[in-house]
Amino acid sequence: MIDRQTYVRTVLNLYVHMPDIACPPRRSDRQLAGCFFDRHIPMELVETALLLGSARRACHSHALASEAIRSLHYFESIVEELVNHPPPRGYLDYLRRKVRSRAQHHAPVSPDLRM
Repeated sequence: MIDRQTYVRTVLNLYVHMPDIACPPRRSDRQLAGCFFDRHIPMELVETALLLGSARRACHSHALASEAIRSLHYFESIVEELVNHPPPRGYLDYLRRKVRSRAQHHAPVSPDLRM
């Protein structure tokens, strides 16, 4: 089990390394990451939410994809979605490959992002 500070730092590090992030984390982002810790949301689930949000953006219109993400709160509803409906085993690795591939080739992600 990691401590709160390490958890928050790790979440924020994952966040800033997502594609299309506009600015460094804000105080509200730190607070939200702390709330995830307080709710015992597994780090893997938060990472899955970040990757899923990024992949979904890549599948939408260029207008949506051209606007940068300015807050971790963008991903909050996806975290809630995954808390209520946990992804299947292996889904995190699948998303890592998809987003990594997109970043390397600047190609849109396949719209087949069903869990």
